[in-house]
Amino acid sequence: MSQRLPEFFDPRRPADLSKQMSGQIRLDRLSRLIEAIEGGEPMVEVQLGVECDDQRWVILSGRVRASLRLECQRCLGRVAFPVDIGFRLAVVATLAQAESLPDGLDPLLLADGEPLRLADMVEDELLLALPQVPMHEPGDCVGPLWKEDALPPTEAAHPFSVLKALKRRGD
Repeated sequence: MSQRLPEFFDPRRPADLSKQMSGQIRLDRLSRLIEAIEGGEPMVEVQLGVECDDQRWVILSGRVRASLRLECQRCLGRVAFPVDIGFRLAVVATLAQAESLPDGLDPLLLADGEPLRLADMVEDELLLALPQVPMHEPGDCVGPLWKEDALPPTEAAHPFSVLKALKRRGD
């Protein structure tokens, strides 16, 4: 396993098939991800293997590990979000090929002769792993906007009870 990840490589080249790579990518090189998070550890760990399966699909599989910080949508404080995800991607050149992939494989659209920028693939995987609404666990919010006693009582009056009372007066 190498410790240096290439910036570009073509997983379909025979020389790149059956490769095993591992290394790190600087978080600040992932500009789309940086816009969606509040920061994190400076390095993203990547393990990557390239192989050709029995059906002649070129498969990229591996793991991405990162420690990110997101903005809690409940208290607006920072919430730690560790990421440790595995992936299995099949290199396809067309959408028709992507639709014919077997279960368990996600498509990686890569035009013929186009090299893969490894940081883009890792960034895509990390973006897909982000929660839609990041929040602390209940009771862990510490930001200035969150107070347990600010919650409405659980047995609050029904919102339409005022209308019910008005209707009774009109009868």
